[in-house]
Amino acid sequence: MVAQASRLCFIGATMNKKDIEIFRKAFAPKPIRLEQPPWSEEDLSQAYFRNQALTMRKIESRPGAIFSNAIEALDLSVALFKDTIEALLTSIDTFRHKSQEGDFDFRVNRFEQERYQLAVRRNLFSASAAAMALVHHTLTVQKKLKIAGYQERIDQDFRYQTDHLLIQGLRNCVLKARLLPADWQTTITYGEGNETRFFLRKSVLLSYRRWPGTVKKYINELDYGVNLEELFLAYRDRVVAFHAWYRDAIELTGGWALKEFREYQRIIKGIGWKSSYQILLHIARSKKIDPFEYLNKFLSPDKIKYVKSTKDLKQQVDRIIEVLDEYKACDSSLRSEVYQLFGLPPSPPPRS
Repeated sequence: MVAQASRLCFIGATMNKKDIEIFRKAFAPKPIRLEQPPWSEEDLSQAYFRNQALTMRKIESRPGAIFSNAIEALDLSVALFKDTIEALLTSIDTFRHKSQEGDFDFRVNRFEQERYQLAVRRNLFSASAAAMALVHHTLTVQKKLKIAGYQERIDQDFRYQTDHLLIQGLRNCVLKARLLPADWQTTITYGEGNETRFFLRKSVLLSYRRWPGTVKKYINELDYGVNLEELFLAYRDRVVAFHAWYRDAIELTGGWALKEFREYQRIIKGIGWKSSYQILLHIARSKKIDPFEYLNKFLSPDKIKYVKSTKDLKQQVDRIIEVLDEYKACDSSLRSEVYQLFGLPPSPPPRS
């Protein structure tokens, strides 16, 4: 981009005002001729090459965009939520294994012990924050989409559930008041070894004064404290189940409008995909590259295994195209170029 900008600046410096105006008009975005939808692939392709930004705005203005954007945002938030809980569980498991080493409690290893304990506390902070962020992200989507059945599911699965209120309180506490340290407890059972678990101790929890009444009652009834693994595993499973239902409900509500928007997105992304691979094919041919030497840069090991599970070269190339062409943009012309790169005769043109 910098080199291109420098070349344009150099060109501009060597042209007179009339030439600059001609140059500007030649490269200025053109108006597009998109009538009322539905739009064909040819309509969108022509519009895209005339004015990419305006074409994208036209597509984003379609009714299905709000459903697609909601699903994309929630998928990201759910993935982050699951990842933070996985990190919490992993850090607890790591601490558990380290604690079983004979020298773990030695004074000289105190720094390492504190480091592993801090990892658990850090991930507890992240998991509780991500859990409540997901709640707010979902509520933001619901205000826009008004998905039927949402409130009933929330009331059933979360609103009155102690673990949800407890995690919500944890988030409020660590963000607004103080960090609540998680501590480990090792239980030794004769003949069965020992087990290390992380708890939020009862006395530590009660040091925070703003728990809802039901949660405070629950904490007071505890013997020792809240087991972090049990708390977040049960909560994670319920959250994932709810969001699977909610995602399906958004898909169903979006209906035809969502399908239309995704098809337009597929076409536009396919144009970019096709352009990129045409450049790669040109470079590969000019350098006489053996494409099989570069498969691992484009395909995962299981996909390479799938490609090579047949000995027929044409079938192998067709499978490579099948795997890479996620936007269904590989037409007969591009397929012929791929065949030539792999040393195959070009595919015959389609019958008119």
